[in-house]
Amino acid sequence: MVLIIDVIYSETQIDGLTKLRNRRALNIRLGHLASSGKRYSAIMIDIDDFKKLNDSFGHDFGDEVLRGVAQLLLMNERHNVKCYRYGGEEMVIILEHIDLEHAVKFSERIRTEISLLRWRENVRVTASLGLGYEMPDSVKEADENMYLAKKKGKNFTAYRKDGKQYLAERRMDIRNPVPDKF
Repeated sequence: MVLIIDVIYSETQIDGLTKLRNRRALNIRLGHLASSGKRYSAIMIDIDDFKKLNDSFGHDFGDEVLRGVAQLLLMNERHNVKCYRYGGEEMVIILEHIDLEHAVKFSERIRTEISLLRWRENVRVTASLGLGYEMPDSVKEADENMYLAKKKGKNFTAYRKDGKQYLAERRMDIRNPVPDKF
């Protein structure tokens, strides 16, 4: 009986490719947070130039990148940090009980770790991140900030503080998101 319940949970809550919790699990968690009145933050992650990677190296390589980034996220999970596949190459991290400074630092650490992953043929992969900090809809805010990071050149973390949008500071020597042959 326990095995059947585990299989059903896995089928309905876990993304088969990445092993992250799926969008349905995210919606359930967001519903719990909303009904309890708990504030939370969200980080939206979008792998930069993912279509180019798929077109240049094939969908198997794209799947390898998704699994690799997801594995990195899973290694960073904690009791108050949970990771989800949002759709396509987008992933979401929900942070509970973390102040803005630590949320930005966490986002930057994830962004940097993604950019330092190594893939075959020396392909470098980067991601643009948006942080939604304790907003009524932090996921929507994170998504809007992620698009700002993309618009400003990719491989950034964008967030809002006191009504103004910011890009987190980062080292410029890890900026190149794709190999020269593109």
